[in-house]
Amino acid sequence: MQTFLKAAGIPLGLALAVGGGPAYAADSGAAAGQAQLDARLRYEYVDQSVAGRDTGSALTLRARLGYASPAWRDWDAYAEFEGVWALNDALDYNSTRNGAVNRGVIADPQGEELNQAWVRYRGLPDTELRYGRQRLILDNARFVGNVGWRQNEQTVTGLSLLNQSLPGMRLHYAYLDSAHTVVFSRRDLQAHLANLQQAWFEDKLRLSAYAYLLDFAAASALDSQTLGLRLASRAATLALVLEYARQSDYADSSNGGTVPDADYYLLEIGADLSGWNLTAGYEVLGGDVDPMTAPFSTPLATLHKFQGWADVFLSTPDAGVEDGYLKLAGKLGGTRLVAVYHRFLANAGGLTYGDEFDLQVSRVLMPGLSGLIKLAHYEADGFGVDTQRIWAQLDYRF
Repeated sequence: MQTFLKAAGIPLGLALAVGGGPAYAADSGAAAGQAQLDARLRYEYVDQSVAGRDTGSALTLRARLGYASPAWRDWDAYAEFEGVWALNDALDYNSTRNGAVNRGVIADPQGEELNQAWVRYRGLPDTELRYGRQRLILDNARFVGNVGWRQNEQTVTGLSLLNQSLPGMRLHYAYLDSAHTVVFSRRDLQAHLANLQQAWFEDKLRLSAYAYLLDFAAASALDSQTLGLRLASRAATLALVLEYARQSDYADSSNGGTVPDADYYLLEIGADLSGWNLTAGYEVLGGDVDPMTAPFSTPLATLHKFQGWADVFLSTPDAGVEDGYLKLAGKLGGTRLVAVYHRFLANAGGLTYGDEFDLQVSRVLMPGLSGLIKLAHYEADGFGVDTQRIWAQLDYRF
């Protein structure tokens, strides 16, 4: 690791001073303070069939250093610094902020920031209050997530409340005043997020009800009200997920020229087969051929996790998108393999969008160090352009 830091002209001491730890590492409740370090070295290559656009390649290093304070009278705090540096020529890829528009897009710009900084109070029974800049993930991150795949994750600023007073119940409410994106930009908003989960039968059956109200200061077209239900169950070797949500007008959304009016559906069935897991799913983000109706949007989601790793559908097409997919995951020895196939269609208008094939191979190399190789291949057939992405990375956590 020191060799890569020197090659980039980054002093080791500086790299260790800008970074952070694993998700909610500060929740350990240690009597003394605790520091966490993680670093991720990644090579990403992208080839998009766009006239005049060259391939993009990025060798980047992400480092985080976090510190969790000791508890004092039901109070504690956490701070986390993060830095992302390009180890190759920063103009070899379009980071969305470096002006290299003739290169393929890899949304990992260089930057340094205070990634998290919050205080927490746990003096109320089965309740914690957290205020400040924090990582926030609700359910499976489809509507609210941290975009953990990108080198700079998404965090939010505001007040969050978590209550677990009743057996199997988990009530999460958050009021947000800003979101800090993966490209080191800030989006001001007023958001009320409520998520109530209830689990039964030793968590084999879980029901979530949620309401997400988003009012962006400078993006009124994305203002929306989303109400939904999610049911997840597991029995022996079978798993089932059903979800429905309705998105409608809220705050200033009608001032953007279109009005949110769309549905979300998810049906997913999984089965464990001799150490392997096979999952079939169908996800729908509704749309309309009516230009005055906005499609279903998920502006706070962990988008890379859904609808293919090639990142073709980071925003929902006007006609919506239907994603039918098959996923096979398992281990060969100590190596984990994941293969996914997607078939994309328009939700309205009958258009076929394209197909995508994804593959990932990962392995723990030694304690604290893991490696990953990942590929995504999107074949356009009516939407977007042919896109290929390749990643190779090392993760270290201490």
